[in-house]
Amino acid sequence: MRKKRGFSLLEVLIGVFIISIAFSGIISVFIGSRKYVLRSQKRLGSANVARDFIESLRNSVKASTWDNTDIASNPLAPGAYNTSNTVTLEGVQYDVNYSVSSAETGSGNRAVKITISYPELQ
Repeated sequence: MRKKRGFSLLEVLIGVFIISIAFSGIISVFIGSRKYVLRSQKRLGSANVARDFIESLRNSVKASTWDNTDIASNPLAPGAYNTSNTVTLEGVQYDVNYSVSSAETGSGNRAVKITISYPELQ
């Protein structure tokens, strides 16, 4: 009787099919994790843009202009502002809008709400 050596064509095709299914699963995990990393980088970038914007507003707090309601001299005057500030960070454009409101009546404090928008992943 002849001794069988090697693999038949059918065995090779089944093996290639099983390996390709395993690799496609691994590749899909890499693609999904890349999207997650990019989304996280954009969120981190928006947090940094917001922090820098808050810092610039904090630098404009002055006792001499606090009661002034003109936004040109007091960017913290109560009201909603569409400032159209666009910041590009690592190739991503972040649009910054903010609004200022009185926190409590008679307290003299103000609440600032900053909205950062950026393009989502495709």
